[in-house]
Amino acid sequence: MVFSVSAFAQSNYDFRNDRIEDTEEYDGAVAFEDEILADIYGTSSDEKTCLSAKVDFTDAVKTYNYTPQELLDNLSENTLLSTKQSNANYSWKIPVNVRSDGYDYAVIYRLPDGTLSYYTASTTSNGAEQVDYLFNQAQISEIMSQGQISDFQNLYAFTISQINMDLIVIENQSDISFIPFASRPDLLEIKNGSIYTMEEITEIINKYLSEASLGDPLSGGSPFATRNNSVKYMSVVLPVAILVLLIVLLIRYRKRNKIFREGN
Repeated sequence: MVFSVSAFAQSNYDFRNDRIEDTEEYDGAVAFEDEILADIYGTSSDEKTCLSAKVDFTDAVKTYNYTPQELLDNLSENTLLSTKQSNANYSWKIPVNVRSDGYDYAVIYRLPDGTLSYYTASTTSNGAEQVDYLFNQAQISEIMSQGQISDFQNLYAFTISQINMDLIVIENQSDISFIPFASRPDLLEIKNGSIYTMEEITEIINKYLSEASLGDPLSGGSPFATRNNSVKYMSVVLPVAILVLLIVLLIRYRKRNKIFREGN
């Protein structure tokens, strides 16, 4: 059954089961509006745009933050969705400026002391490689249509910040599925914007944790980087070692040849 865009639009989609305007964070987020706009439109050439721009905080998308191990634990205990509301570690992503090649957006989050803070970020292009999936219903609709998913209850947005990956969590009647979007899908060996089962996501996270035991796969100390550096190191050292060995053998050959001649 092909999933229709019209049916999708009538669903509970848009991650708006949680609305920032109904929370205590709303007033604090609105207080950042001038600073957010200055960060995004703060150049002199955009001064007029900045003065006329507004942030529609009702477009905010709530993303629940998990560590890889927390995600695994909840998956193994089948508690991922039942415990999400008690997860106090979350943020709000708010689209501010829609460009032809992406979005400028703000992220509202709480510091360890409980106070609100924010930062701004930008996507460099549209599509499955970027955060615009949060703000683009048509894109998620297309992905789910291609995956033949038409029967679902809700969608949620999760962030696994330790591995720079966001997950669209699809709640079905009997199980859950995931659409991952990672900053380095090549290192995680996933395809952004594809649908994965719970078992597949579990395998991906387990593999990450295994690699992370040798070094963070998404930083300079990763085993990926180590292997690459080893290859580069050997590509330099090996030819030099062979050259030195040849020189030593040549010198020894000449010395032995000289001794042989003198002996004759």
